[in-house]
Amino acid sequence: MKFLIFEIEKFVRFVEKRHRHIVAFILLLTLISLLFLPSIQFKTNLEEFFPENEVVLSNNRVKDYFGHDPVNYYMDITNPHKTTDVNNTNIFALQSLREQYNLTLRVLEHDGVVDVLGLAYGIHQRLEKKNLSILEVNISTIKEALLNSSEESDSSSLEYFIYLENLLLSKDADLSIIYYEYGVTHQYTDIPPHASRTLIIVKINSSLSTEKRKELTNAIREDVDSMKFKYVKVQHTSADLMAYDVDEASNQSMYYLGILIIVSIIVILYINFRDSSYVFLCVFTLLIAVIWTFATLVILGFEFTALEVAVVPLIIGMGVDDSVHFSRRYLEERENGERVGKAIGITFRSIGMAIFLTSLTTVIAFLSNSTSKVGPVRDFGIICAFGITYAFILTITFHLALRYWIDSKKEERGRKDKALEFFKKKKNHIVDLDRFMAKVALAVDRFPLSVVLIAIIITLASFVASFQVRREFSVEDFLPEEFATLKAGKDINTLYEGGTFTTAYILIEGEDVAKVDTLLAMDNTSANIMDDKRFVILGSGKGSSVPLMDSVLLVMDKAIEANQTLKDNYHFKISPYNKYWPREHYIPSEETTDEDIKDFFNYLLHNNTVMNDIQGLTYKEAMKKLIYKDEDGNFKAAVIKVSVSTQTNEDARKAHRDLKKDITGFIHGEKTSVTGYVILLVVTSDTLQESQVRATVISIVLAFVILLFVFKGDVKLGIIGVVPVVFSTLWILGFMVFSSYLHENVTSVMPSISLNVLTVTVTSLSIGLGIDFAIHVIERFKEDLKLRHRTVEEAINSTLEHTGSALFISALTTIVGFGVLIFSPMPLVRSYGVITSVIIFFSFVSSTFVLPVFLIYWALSTGKFKVGDQERFDIKAMIKKKWAYFNEKKKEFVDYLNRREERLQKREIIKTMLEENKPPFSKKEEEEEIKK
Repeated sequence: MKFLIFEIEKFVRFVEKRHRHIVAFILLLTLISLLFLPSIQFKTNLEEFFPENEVVLSNNRVKDYFGHDPVNYYMDITNPHKTTDVNNTNIFALQSLREQYNLTLRVLEHDGVVDVLGLAYGIHQRLEKKNLSILEVNISTIKEALLNSSEESDSSSLEYFIYLENLLLSKDADLSIIYYEYGVTHQYTDIPPHASRTLIIVKINSSLSTEKRKELTNAIREDVDSMKFKYVKVQHTSADLMAYDVDEASNQSMYYLGILIIVSIIVILYINFRDSSYVFLCVFTLLIAVIWTFATLVILGFEFTALEVAVVPLIIGMGVDDSVHFSRRYLEERENGERVGKAIGITFRSIGMAIFLTSLTTVIAFLSNSTSKVGPVRDFGIICAFGITYAFILTITFHLALRYWIDSKKEERGRKDKALEFFKKKKNHIVDLDRFMAKVALAVDRFPLSVVLIAIIITLASFVASFQVRREFSVEDFLPEEFATLKAGKDINTLYEGGTFTTAYILIEGEDVAKVDTLLAMDNTSANIMDDKRFVILGSGKGSSVPLMDSVLLVMDKAIEANQTLKDNYHFKISPYNKYWPREHYIPSEETTDEDIKDFFNYLLHNNTVMNDIQGLTYKEAMKKLIYKDEDGNFKAAVIKVSVSTQTNEDARKAHRDLKKDITGFIHGEKTSVTGYVILLVVTSDTLQESQVRATVISIVLAFVILLFVFKGDVKLGIIGVVPVVFSTLWILGFMVFSSYLHENVTSVMPSISLNVLTVTVTSLSIGLGIDFAIHVIERFKEDLKLRHRTVEEAINSTLEHTGSALFISALTTIVGFGVLIFSPMPLVRSYGVITSVIIFFSFVSSTFVLPVFLIYWALSTGKFKVGDQERFDIKAMIKKKWAYFNEKKKEFVDYLNRREERLQKREIIKTMLEENKPPFSKKEEEEEIKK
């Protein structure tokens, strides 16, 4: 340690001697770094958040085997007329249908659009088969086209109608007139059916890169919005469009949030120092740290996501701590009469190690996120580690050099130091911060056991509540509620039966899946799925139903329906599960061989006939999306596509579990897995929780090891150092649950904070801050204990009066820095602002109220120090005293209950005697009662 002190002295002398060169060199590096900043662009790709696990790998194999399913882009169509007349708001009005059709044609012009599903476009496609156009026909012809097509079987026509009614029309749609005219009058009129809104689903080529899809969806939105409609109003939404809006919001909020943070910290620092040089040096140092950090990320090729919006307040909010501690201690030494150079040397020697250790433990806490399986969370931890490292380096070089330069000039010229004068005057001020912290020390000194017991009770309650923390992950987390794309998405989820539908995949892989047993297992699995009411079964209102599910079984059914000879050729029979299907459902019979299955698959894979399908696919196109045949002619994989209805992550989690349970009957070693976009979201949120637990454990263990090394193997002091960390970490998890309760039951102003891609880092932040505060308190306490004070109480009072004040200022500036995030337009960032502010408060409280109690007992355990009132700190004596107090109060309460019972018994006796017209007491008894 003596060698280290010698090296510190050499470093301070070097900074004093070369302060101009240090400042010039850092400014030069900063100017170079500024050249890299214009290339910063936020690009939020939700797929980058998916962890590397089997579910994600299975989803990738689905894409490799069967191609990319198109990505859906939704346009919610309503009538812009504000009237209560349903005829004027009807999207089945002829003028509205024609405008919808023209809109669709405009969308189809964009490269990358695979197909469009929509009311008007679907009607036009069915009319085209009769050489008609929606731009020419009347309502009666349109109604006929909706339910009838000369080229379609009855089952296919009904399937289309059910598909339309459930997926493309709002819940208030009334198509009963078509049923009535079709089934009763057999003659269509010009009275239109009614619906207030309809969906146009644009199929986007998912093989395009995420950036190209985002640009395409935004181009479609701008193109459609530029069209002039009279009978159509359009709302747009899609995952890619939301991601585009997230990028735009991130770029905008980055700048004005940064300005708000800087302004707020300037105000706080000026209030505390009243000297512009102290404010300027602190803020300028942190700005350079931010510039260096982002320049480093650009050079290293990091992708910027919406998470990086939190990097600026994090670097400024946490980096300001070092500057505040340095400035406060420096002013304290100047007040003691030391010259500038000497004061800087003492300051650096006294808190230099503490600043280094706090920075090191904070960096370790954030680097613990590098173990996360979620890429952006891993990157966020690395980026924050860069920022904290740069803030530390700049504080001990740039800040120190400029401080020496400015104050040495003042000293030479005999100029007054405003900050020093203000620091001296504050000592006599009635609201002086030091006096406030002295009162905190007095409270800790007088009620040590009570402080610890309260902390333990809160910690245990938070630990129990932590199991109820919600896990969420979706692109909606990044968007403000007022954003049009998010509003449109919520409207679709609420107003359409199919608004919450999403596709899950059951992937079947094996050496050869073209087997009778495998096909029967797929049929049994499909029956289990369709029997589960949690999955999507669409009813037509006429007793029939259409499962939103797709597999080779459905394609084979359609082929047999079109050509009955196939049933005999391949020995198929009607399935016992026929009741679930919209048409006759066929499965292999006892006579079917594995070769029959292979031949049937090959027949369909070479059949270019258009099947009776809503999407107009050929048998070949449909089969390629459902069965995979390798280059050697082996059928290696098949997929069952299931539409599930999910509104929350918990719904998706249940769907995942239930689908896995529904898989049955595979006896030839086939590998089955459940995947899909909605499943990936659930897996990501669960992985985030796993990452948080792992990062928390790693951070605490490494922090303890470092403290153990710093405190020369003192295990007790090492454990004491992590106490406030454990407390504040569990407190914040409890607060997350409490915030959800407040949001749902008390006030919507309090955001409901869940575990998401940003808040998952809160435990690292809690550990970093908790260790920071603990080290500063412990180091100052040890210094006061050895050098200046004879009793433990005097040492703890001095520690909290001086270091506690610095902690308060640094905590306040950090809270304000992060609190500015509350003004972010993105809910994810707003929640992060709230929770980080609370973390800082908890870390401050645990370090200034709870930690000092443990330090007192540590000092007493060494046997080298004493306290003024030994009995007050004797745990056994305090517990005995509290227990005696409890027993006394218990006895008083029991006596009260006994007296109350006696009074009640006498009341009943008196009541009974009065009812019997007897005097309640004799003369003698009455005199005795009066005496009582």
